[in-house]
Amino acid sequence: MLDDRDRNCLDSTQTFQELPREERDIFLDSAFCLSYPKHAQIHEQGDLVEGYDTVLDGWVRLYRT
Repeated sequence: MLDDRDRNCLDSTQTFQELPREERDIFLDSAFCLSYPKHAQIHEQGDLVEGYDTVLDGWVRLYRT
């Protein structure tokens, strides 16, 4: 579950602002935060998509294989 600060951060982005309020609430009510250590591999090409990732703080490096 998201804390109020994270929920407000996501709720204010253009991506979520374009959703109807009911759909936005459903999406944000099911959201949760994860933290990863520096240099951690989060996804790999070919992985099955199981959700939608949003970076709230920090950097992400993308590599193409």
